[in-house]
Amino acid sequence: MRKLIIALGLMASAIVVRAQQTPQYTQYMVNPYLYNPALAGSEDFIDIKAGYRAQWVGLENAPTTMYLSAHAPIKEHTLRHAKNDKKAYPGIGGYVMKDETGPISNLRFNGTFSYNLQISSGKWYGALHHSDGVRLTLGMSLGVNQYQIDVDKLKLEDPNDPSLSAGSMSQMNPDASLGAWLYFGEKFYIGASANQILNSKVKFSEELNEQAKTIGRLTPHYNLVAGTKLEVGYELYLMPSFMVKGVSGAPVSWDLNTRLDYQDTYYGGISYRHQDAIALLAGLVLGKKKNIEVAYSYDFTLSNIAQYSSGSHEVTLGYRIMPHIHARNPGFGGKRRR
Repeated sequence: MRKLIIALGLMASAIVVRAQQTPQYTQYMVNPYLYNPALAGSEDFIDIKAGYRAQWVGLENAPTTMYLSAHAPIKEHTLRHAKNDKKAYPGIGGYVMKDETGPISNLRFNGTFSYNLQISSGKWYGALHHSDGVRLTLGMSLGVNQYQIDVDKLKLEDPNDPSLSAGSMSQMNPDASLGAWLYFGEKFYIGASANQILNSKVKFSEELNEQAKTIGRLTPHYNLVAGTKLEVGYELYLMPSFMVKGVSGAPVSWDLNTRLDYQDTYYGGISYRHQDAIALLAGLVLGKKKNIEVAYSYDFTLSNIAQYSSGSHEVTLGYRIMPHIHARNPGFGGKRRR
C-alpha cells in the first residue's frame, strides 16, 4: 500500500510543479479562443473547431490533447450588416477538452460570455477608414476541471497489491478564466488572458496528501498575444504574431510566429517556441462559402527530449456557419467583403 501512496504522491506532485498545467498548442493563432475567452463571438459567424495534438511522439506516456469548441455572437447581432454596426454586442461560447499524460488525465468543460464594444471610430494612426473603429472585447469563462489518476496504469513492483482495486482517483474543481482583446479591423490585435484564476486545490484523498506531503493547486496561467496583418502583394498578406506565457514558479515562455496568407484561403507559416521547438504550419479554407478550414502543424523538438521523440503533430478542423456578412477580427476569419 505504501508504494502505491508514494506513486500517487509523485503524480499529484506533478500537478503542482510542472511548468505548464494547461495544454500547449502550436496553432494558437488558428483558434485563439482556447487561450482567451474574450474571443467568444468575435467573428460574424458561428465558429466550430475540433483539434487534436500528439506531443513528443515516440516518448512513452507522452501528452495528447483533444478538444471541441464553438462560439458565436448573439443572433440579433448577426442579422445586421457588421460593416455599419457601431453598437456593442455580446457573444457566447464553450469548449470541452481532454488532456492526458500517462496515468494522469484532465477533463475541462467551460462556458463563456463576452461583450464587444467600440472605443473609437474612423481613422487610427493614419490607417484606412474602417467604420467599426477600434474595438475592445472582454470575456469570462466558468466551468469545471477534473483531474484523474488511473491507478491501473501505474507500474508497481507488486502487481497483485490489493490496493490496485481502487481503479482510479479523481478530483473535480471549479475553473474560471478572464480575457481582454483589443483590435482595429484587420490591422492589429493585442490580447491578454488569465486562466485557472481560482487557484483551486487538487486533493485526491486525505491519506494520499498526508503520506505524500503535498496538495496540488491549479496555478493561474497568464498569456499575452499580439499580431498584425500586412498586405505585401495582391491578396497576399504577412501575419506576424507573438505570444508570451507566464505561470508562477516557472520561467516565462514565448513564441514567435509568422504566416503568409493568400486570398484568405491558403496559408503557411513557421513558429519558434523558446528553447522548445520550431514548428511548420499549413492550412486552407475550403467550400463555396469559405466555411471549412483545415490546418496541420509539425513541431521539431529542440530540447533534450528530441533524443526520445520524433516531434509533435497537431491538427485543427473548423466549420463556420456563415451569415451574409464579413468577418470582423484580424486574420482569423474568412475573406472580407469590400
